Amino acid sequence: MIGCSGSADRLTTPALVVDRALLIGNMVALANLAKRSGLRLWPHAKTHKSSELALLQLNHGAEGISVASVHEAEVLAHAGIRNILITSPVIGTDKIRRLVRLTSLAERLNVVVDNLSNVTELAEASVSAGCSRRLGVLVDVDIGMGRTGVTEVHQVVPLARAISSFSPLEFRGLQGYSGIVQHIQAYSDRRRAYLGQLDLLGKCVQALREAGFQVEMVTGGGTGSLGLDIESGILTDHQAGSYIFMDLQYRNVEIFEGQDHQAFQNSLSVRGSVVSANATGRVTIDCGSKAIAIDGPIPEVKDPLSACSYEYYGDEHGRVSFDDQEVRLAGSTVELWPPHCDPTVNLHDHLHVVSGNVLCGIWRIDARGVL
Repeated sequence: MIGCSGSADRLTTPALVVDRALLIGNMVALANLAKRSGLRLWPHAKTHKSSELALLQLNHGAEGISVASVHEAEVLAHAGIRNILITSPVIGTDKIRRLVRLTSLAERLNVVVDNLSNVTELAEASVSAGCSRRLGVLVDVDIGMGRTGVTEVHQVVPLARAISSFSPLEFRGLQGYSGIVQHIQAYSDRRRAYLGQLDLLGKCVQALREAGFQVEMVTGGGTGSLGLDIESGILTDHQAGSYIFMDLQYRNVEIFEGQDHQAFQNSLSVRGSVVSANATGRVTIDCGSKAIAIDGPIPEVKDPLSACSYEYYGDEHGRVSFDDQEVRLAGSTVELWPPHCDPTVNLHDHLHVVSGNVLCGIWRIDARGVL
């Protein structure tokens, strides 16, 4: 079936579908932008949770890959990816043990911390495991999101000193991420909300340098903040993730000041089939909350049926309403734009890669789940 004309039209639904040309185009666009701006790319795999896609990103200009969990790091390390950054603190004996073991696979494995206890746990676990390769550690700074990270500039230097005091650990720098600004639509509004946050991160960098530390990495940022991350010049490494797929939440986000078109294209959709067409003006399809994320705006029906409207109709089903003059038959397909790409991807086992009416490949979403 793969590679055959018309194969993309014969997918079993519900199916997660990506347009290969648009996907690659998004990767190339960000790689070119990063090169011009002097940013190193560590795109976030929490978006796609696929080792195959992560390898493709490395082939298109990425220096390393960011992940949200030890599980994601394990999958990517076993796939041969050597530069990995875990962007959430890792806690718990079992997870820390799994983390330090990965230093034998990933030549440049990094994790963030925001407290001394976690630093000590990482060092002790590394010694117990007999790790021969040092674990890179970054201090996580809460620049305004209120989720993780140290909250004051004066907390950064003592943590960096603690990291440096343990031989199995290597201080690598800082992380400062603000998810709350990513979907602010107007560039000017995002600037007002975000530049003060980046200023706090810059003060942390300055404090470390004044204390004699080399700050190799200052990482953070997302797809929505790209323009301001470049404008500020504070970040050295960038974690954009959604740019490869995009979604409805990003549709009206002005990523770059004065842009007259979206910098990245919507490449991801969910395909469903009509399972019942007995009612007037509406049909039932096999795409409910188990096939497409329910956080964010309501999914939209993709062209050429964009005059139709979708609503959730349960776990397994959705309802598509349309003009009475239109006829939809059982077995016909409907394509939906997802509201939020990351959690939508996490609902599926495979990603169907298409080019026109040809199915180019089926990629496993091998890092899905929350282990």
